Amino acid sequence: MNKKRLHIFLVDDDADDRMLFEEAMNEVDPQAKLSLADGCDMLIQLAKIENDKPDMILLDLNMPGLNGFECLDEIKNKEPFGNIPVIIYSTTANPEQVKKTYNKGATLYMQKPSSYEGIKKLMNKIIADDLFDSKAMEKNLVISV
Repeated sequence: MNKKRLHIFLVDDDADDRMLFEEAMNEVDPQAKLSLADGCDMLIQLAKIENDKPDMILLDLNMPGLNGFECLDEIKNKEPFGNIPVIIYSTTANPEQVKKTYNKGATLYMQKPSSYEGIKKLMNKIIADDLFDSKAMEKNLVISV
C-alpha cells in the first residue's frame, strides 16, 4: 500500500526557523511536500495551493503584521481551508495563549524546539504518532520534545 505524500504548510515570520524546519523535514520525510509563508502572505500562498490543500498547517503565534491569532481566525473562517488541522508552533506556551488558540479552533499546540534535533523529534511525532486522535484539544495540552 502506498503511503500518501504528506503536505505541510508552515507559517512563520522567521526565515531561519523556516529554513531549519525545511532541512529537518527533508531528513525526517524526504517525500513530504512543504509550503512556506510568513503571516502577511499566508492567505496568498494558501490560495496558490488551493487545489493541493495541505494536510496540516503549522502556525507560529508571534509574528509582526498578521499575528498567529489573526492567521488562525483567517484560516478557520475561509473556505476551503477551515477544516485543515492547524497546529500552533510557537516558542511560548503561556496557558492563557494555549487556551485561546484551542478556543479559536487550533487542533494542537506544539512548543517550538530550540534545537535542530528537537525539530526532527517533533516532526517524527507528527508523522509517526496519531496526534490528531489525541484529546489534546479538550485538555489544552502543549506537545513538546
